[in-house]
Amino acid sequence: PKHITFFANSLLETAVWTFAELAIADHLAAANEPQTADEIAKNQGWNSEYLYRVLRAVADADIVREIESDRTMEPEKRNRFQLTEDDHFLTSNHPSKARDISFFGNQVLLLKRLYFIYLS
Repeated sequence: PKHITFFANSLLETAVWTFAELAIADHLAAANEPQTADEIAKNQGWNSEYLYRVLRAVADADIVREIESDRTMEPEKRNRFQLTEDDHFLTSNHPSKARDISFFGNQVLLLKRLYFIYLS
């Protein structure tokens, strides 16, 4: 059904916005090697389980690549993530400023939702 696609797209958009807002692309680019959610979270003081969920969502959008490893540990501690070759566009210093544009796009969607709620 159409409404399922709407919700899935909305969740993906929120995950990409979160990825951009937290500058996760910058952390992955600076590391110069694939990182686990746990490694990134410890460096930033974040929750690794929630970060893993965000990374999995943006992996589905091919923004990052997930590299699976030892299956005996929790996925946030074992699976590594790296930016795809073409997807450094969400780093803060990328000339396209796509990271900044992602913030604007999410704000427009939020305003549309608030307007819809107001009219209901």
